[in-house]
Formats: sequence, structure tokens, C-alpha cells
Amino acid sequence: MDVDRVVDAHRAALSNGSWTVTLSRTVRGPDGVVERSRAAVRVDGARSLYAVERVRGDDRLSSVRWTDGSASASRRVDWKGTVTLDARPNDGGIRRGLDPTGSAWLAAAFLDTRPVYAGTDSTEAGVVTVVEAEAGRVERSGVPDRRNVRLRARIGETGVVRSLVLRYDTYLGDGRGSVRIVVRTLDRGSTTVPRPDWVDRALANATTSGTETTEPPTEAPRLMPGAPHLPM
Repeated sequence: MDVDRVVDAHRAALSNGSWTVTLSRTVRGPDGVVERSRAAVRVDGARSLYAVERVRGDDRLSSVRWTDGSASASRRVDWKGTVTLDARPNDGGIRRGLDPTGSAWLAAAFLDTRPVYAGTDSTEAGVVTVVEAEAGRVERSGVPDRRNVRLRARIGETGVVRSLVLRYDTYLGDGRGSVRIVVRTLDRGSTTVPRPDWVDRALANATTSGTETTEPPTEAPRLMPGAPHLPM
């Protein structure tokens, strides 16, 4: 099975309209959950809302970006709990590195796997094709080996990857751990994009070149340093 064609078909099927794509990543160690990451992108035409959250114990990082196609605004919470608003009244495009279709998440999950056809399932939304992959060990330079890799994806008739679940064991530095990654495509044709209440405040304080406004710390002062991202 050609993974690149699967990802390209998913991207093409979500080239217009509305949809939601979610990602979750859970890392478990010998003593329980080490880290949780989750992200979601909601798209309705030119409007989109992109949110990321990363949690390690009581520590939390988050970032949200909203756009309506003509203006954009973002809200970030750093490791000190300080909320930073940024707005660009004349820039409503998709920011580089933000994939509105979730194709980049799928490509990263499929990486180094060799999925094969595993049958079909009947769902309320139609028949889906099921593909699966297994590997005892996957090696890639610069990252810990993945062991006991298991992947299962369900693909709709239009090419949209409805769901993908990837599980594997890995080395965490202080012992063995496991990782579970789930990507889902939801609410195609029925997704709406809300306008967060902080957007008006961010735009009111912005110039056409963009400016940032810093607010007092939130109630979660113990945050991990570093910028939020979408780890695979």
C-alpha cells in the first residue's frame, strides 16, 4: 500500500468545506502517564481554529490560533503562566507549519510502517477500508527505537482517513515506556468555527504589522519551558 497516496487523497478530500481533525498522544512509563499532548484544527471555509496543549503532570503549555481569512489572532500560555495575545488584522492566511487537514500528522504516524489491506467495516457514515501494520522494531536515526509497533487506520470512500491509531513501545531515558497516538477526522460538513472572546481584545490592541499584548499569569503558574508543538 502506498502511504503517500493515502495521505495525498486525504488532503485532497479536505480541500474545501468544513471538518475537524484531532490528535492525541499519550506517553506512559512504569509509574503511569508521563505526558499527554492533544491538538485540534477546526475548519469552516476560510475560518479556522487551531489549538495545541501539552501536559506533564501539573505543568501545561498551550497555544490557540484563530483566523477568519482576513484577520488572525493567537493566544499563547508560556511556562510562567503568562498569557500573550498576538493579532494581525490584515493577515488571515494559514501560518507556515500549520496543516489544516491533519495530513502532516498522518504522514508522521505512517512513517516507517508498511500498512496492508485488512478488510472493510460498515459504519453509519458508510463503508470504510481498514489497513493495518505491525513491526517488531523500527529504527530511525536521532530518535529512540520503536518496538512492538501496531497501526490501524480506517479510510472512508472519499479518501478521508476517518481514524488512525498507532501504538508502540520505546525507551524513555529512565526505563521502558509506551506511546499511543490517535488521529481522527470528525464532523465533516458540519463543523463550525467559534470566535474566541479574546480575539476582539487582541485585534483592538494590534496594528497592521501585528503586535503582542501580555496579560497577567493564569492560575497555573508551574508550566514547562518551551513552545507548544505537535510531537509525534
